[in-house]
Amino acid sequence: MPKNKVSVVIPVFNRADLVSDAIKSAINQSYENIEIIVVDDGSTDLTGMVVQQFSAVRYFWQENRGQGAARNKGILKSTGDFIAFLDSDDLWLPEKISRQVEFLHKNKQFGMVYSDCEYFEISESGNPIKKKVRVNPHQGWISKELFLENFIASCTPLVRREVFEECGVFNESALLRCREDWEMWLRIASRFQIGYMPETLAKYRFHSENSTRSEDLKLVFKSYGEVIKSAINFAPECFSLYTNLAQASRYFKIGKGFATLDEIHSTRRFFRKAILYNPFEPDYFLSFLATITRTIRDSLEKLIPLIKNAKAKPSLKSSYFFKFKPIVQRLMRLFS
Repeated sequence: MPKNKVSVVIPVFNRADLVSDAIKSAINQSYENIEIIVVDDGSTDLTGMVVQQFSAVRYFWQENRGQGAARNKGILKSTGDFIAFLDSDDLWLPEKISRQVEFLHKNKQFGMVYSDCEYFEISESGNPIKKKVRVNPHQGWISKELFLENFIASCTPLVRREVFEECGVFNESALLRCREDWEMWLRIASRFQIGYMPETLAKYRFHSENSTRSEDLKLVFKSYGEVIKSAINFAPECFSLYTNLAQASRYFKIGKGFATLDEIHSTRRFFRKAILYNPFEPDYFLSFLATITRTIRDSLEKLIPLIKNAKAKPSLKSSYFFKFKPIVQRLMRLFS
């Protein structure tokens, strides 16, 4: 009996320096019946030239419309019984497709399967630095868990073709901004059981473009909200009951992002909102209290020297008042 065909869809935009590694990791799969489809989302560098050097690849170019649109074109052009997605800067281990096809053959109840993945970055010397292995134990009807956190890395799933026929394809809205994969998994989770393999079968690459900025966090916050809204509209029976929990998770995650940027006021503001949506989560309270402690400590470090100077020079007390005032106001804002 011939093996089922697997379609590998690789969306790419201006990745001439990295896309060949992704393609090679797909070509080097131990599973033989594979077609590799690369959809170039309007690259302006040498991406197209690099991709077309691989005779095993079907290459398509389109005007720049975003990653969701590129994936959808790949689905449209695919002929496989199963479909997998590989971002142009990520990698697969050789047994990835073989192990997942075997899993889905043995477990007919699952519409798709995902696995763990290793996070890594390339050092200045060109050597890979392993970051961590993502462990996600959720399996079965996991719409609630997935609604609260996207634990499915986009380079890990293998999906049955009929799943897309029932759930539709990727949302191409610009409002989702790189969250279209999560929104897709949520739609699938509302209609199908999802399988999980506790194996590291893919590698997710960190590089300079993955760095977090305050502006990025604000955009992520908006796209996070669009995912919540879209999921509820698609399957209110699965998601509407958990809206407040999802909103709390949204605010908390963005708050942690601001914490890494040392933006304490924004961090505290987002943690406070998380508590309002879900007052029963201890981590939210502890994290919020940590920001208050941090602000009090920083303020005291500035205030104590001023007090000492004021005591030493009584004649200058009035001028020191104007230095005390903004620090006291900062402390008062903690409880506003």
